[in-house]
Amino acid sequence: MTRAEAARAATESGLRSLADEPAAVRAELDRILSSGPFRSSRRSQEFLEFTVSRAVESQTDRLKERLIGSALFGRPADYDTGADSIVRVVANETRRRLQQFYQEEGRSSTIRIELPSGAYVPLVRHVEVASPEVPLAPPAVPVRRPEVRILWAAVAILALCCALLLIQNRSLRSLDVRKQSPPSVLPWSALMRGNREFHIVLADTSVGGVQNMMRSRLSLSDYLDRKYIPNEDKLPAEDLHFYRYMMSNQFTSASYAITAARIAQFAQSYGASATVSYARDLSLRTFQGGGNFVVIGTSRANPWAQLFEGQLNFVLQFEDASREPWFVNRAPKAGEPAVYTPPGGSPGGMSESYGHVAFIPALYRGGDILFVTGTNSQATEAAGEFVTNVDDLNAAFAKAGVKAGSGERPFELLLRVRHTGGAPVRAELIAQR
Repeated sequence: MTRAEAARAATESGLRSLADEPAAVRAELDRILSSGPFRSSRRSQEFLEFTVSRAVESQTDRLKERLIGSALFGRPADYDTGADSIVRVVANETRRRLQQFYQEEGRSSTIRIELPSGAYVPLVRHVEVASPEVPLAPPAVPVRRPEVRILWAAVAILALCCALLLIQNRSLRSLDVRKQSPPSVLPWSALMRGNREFHIVLADTSVGGVQNMMRSRLSLSDYLDRKYIPNEDKLPAEDLHFYRYMMSNQFTSASYAITAARIAQFAQSYGASATVSYARDLSLRTFQGGGNFVVIGTSRANPWAQLFEGQLNFVLQFEDASREPWFVNRAPKAGEPAVYTPPGGSPGGMSESYGHVAFIPALYRGGDILFVTGTNSQATEAAGEFVTNVDDLNAAFAKAGVKAGSGERPFELLLRVRHTGGAPVRAELIAQR
């Protein structure tokens, strides 16, 4: 769908031009800019104020990607929008904050400013708000299967994890940044080099959970086309209701949120600015823009990992009959197993899993990708801790006979992780490439 088609579809769905009622729109804009979701992001404030002002003044012809990038972010008038995704990234962030505002502080708004997906022209919608004396009851959901009933309870936990990420990201802005050179050890000597954009891509636990329950595998192309639930017409009504609810929200796990915040804090301590985004908010053009990326989570929870799985030696595998993934060793060295399967729990309450760190060249325009994953979220968290510990990285390279400053090269590290109580306790390097 082109941007013009997206704008027409938005208008047909009840959205109207901001120029029709400028006074009401400006009053609503003031409420939004002073709200919690927008106070913490100067970029989203400026982007929304710029686009709304132009739309109110009927100057929507100026709301094109290159013109916005030039006027708002200081890019040259002829800059390559394919290589520089700043406008798309900030637009996605602004959409997410608008949604948060209307779910929280703006629930009583009868006029709502929206930024339709695929376009940069904001529109306005009038809504009817229920009386506060008559609370809206949740829809009756006949959940009968124990599996679905348990996951409904887990949704609240996932929502708290998203709140944790928001808190962590806000704390990044209060750090005392030390403007020092990045460490000479990979991957940071490459990821923080130059002026490339630095994206941290957070796993989409909603889509991972749906695949896990349905014993299915979602391709990246279906993910990008928003085809999250296969064979909808064959599902029981209560299951379909739950899956649709899951996919209408963006959830992540506490371990993924902690890993993203840890890496962002690590990068900022060396003066590098990182953007944390949900996997669902990115497009293929973002990856084609030539930036550097940290991709967190399995290929189920973060389908963007499917882009580069072919470059890896250690690859997570899933089976329909089992929900526990395992690592396949595509080219075992002497003494290495062909498969690394988590052994499960032990009598003392300690469990084992496997974490994976991979540093590989990006597929487009010379950027780099750091992939952090594991057989479970605790293993992913342990892998994130390992890769942000410069001493551990230097020790790993020394074990492989590689000097820290010997130049850029791809690598993979496989870790055995011991964890208990939902938190990693120790990570041990057991294989590398």
